[in-house]
Amino acid sequence: MNRVALSRPIVFTPPARQRGAALVVAAVFLVVVMVVLGDVTLRLSSTDVTDSALQADAVDALFLAETGLEHAAARLADGIACLDLVTGSPVDFGRGDFQTTQAAEVGSDCRVRVTGRVLFGGTSLRAQRTVEGLLSPQAGGGTWAVGAGGTLLSYNGSAWALEVSGTGNNLNDITCADNECFAVGDGGTILHWDGSAWSDVSPGGGNFEGVACEPDEPDSCFAVGSGGIYYWNGSDWNSAAGGDYNDVYCDTGRCYFAGDNGAIAAWPSTLEWNSNNRNLNGIACLPNNDNHCFAVGANGTIRERGVFFGIGFWGGNNSDTNRQLYDIACPTDNFCVASGHNGTLLHGNGTGSWLDVGSPTNRHLHGIACEADADDNCFAVGRNGEIVQYDGNWSTMASPTGTHLNGVHVSATGGGGSAVLLSRWWEIIN
Repeated sequence: MNRVALSRPIVFTPPARQRGAALVVAAVFLVVVMVVLGDVTLRLSSTDVTDSALQADAVDALFLAETGLEHAAARLADGIACLDLVTGSPVDFGRGDFQTTQAAEVGSDCRVRVTGRVLFGGTSLRAQRTVEGLLSPQAGGGTWAVGAGGTLLSYNGSAWALEVSGTGNNLNDITCADNECFAVGDGGTILHWDGSAWSDVSPGGGNFEGVACEPDEPDSCFAVGSGGIYYWNGSDWNSAAGGDYNDVYCDTGRCYFAGDNGAIAAWPSTLEWNSNNRNLNGIACLPNNDNHCFAVGANGTIRERGVFFGIGFWGGNNSDTNRQLYDIACPTDNFCVASGHNGTLLHGNGTGSWLDVGSPTNRHLHGIACEADADDNCFAVGRNGEIVQYDGNWSTMASPTGTHLNGVHVSATGGGGSAVLLSRWWEIIN
């Protein structure tokens, strides 16, 4: 038998110096790996932070653009014309600014373009967003005109536009209180604007010539005409008294009525005495004194009310004209205006002194109204769709109709509404 010698495993043991070198290489490798991993992690973290910051800047820029839309809507509600909403320079706000760069009339609406920017250090651009919006003046409590054949116009602060009234009857007068309006006319017609739509609330009866509400009280209104005096209680029109009246004026808790043959009445009832029997077409009081009133009518008649021993005494004024006067408005205690035949326009100082100031038209002006508490924002309307405006001077305006206009109401905004609705908006992606 052959013997086989078993060999021992060979174990290689490097010298001590070689083992140390290997450890150094491994350590260096691990350090390099850690540095690379740390750098990658740092870069990823930095990218996330940068992306988050850019996203936040973009959101802020959109917020600034939306703020610019609201700013444009507020200016339009304040009576600034649509085309004048473009701002010559950016408006600083928060971390940046916004600027209205374009404005255009779209029917009775106004389309604006606004850019919002986020800035670093006040100069370096970080983010920018651009939006467009459609601004719609809400005509409740706004500026309206009414006329023959159911004609209804609204004013958006820069232009008049035809609206749908829903009636073919002549409309003779219009008034607004708060965000509601009433237009009255022939055949007992009364239309109601609830802030968004017109509806027919006619009680029937004779022709209505005038309508008025207590200030900011759309649930307390009077309509007058050949069918007498009607009262609106917030839900229905009901007959309140007989008579034949052409106009009505209301202040808080007090109304006056004027009619043919010098007829004048008051609510709550008081004794009113007028020695003149000429027909009266319009009536108004000073805004801070409902005991001091004026009524206008035939042959340049102006009657001024005073109180003697509790009796309302209506005396005569020199009107500076013998032409028929159709309507009157007193927006302040020292400024009244009256309109009449052949474009007659009179200014009064609230103390009984009147002056014919001339007129840009010779067409009859049947209705006149002014913004409350303002002596530089009035409109008069009349034959063949004539519209004239007073902003310190009387001038004619473009009219969308040739139909006779009979009455007008002016809001505090001068625009189609006491409020402006941002009906829709969208972003412009460059």
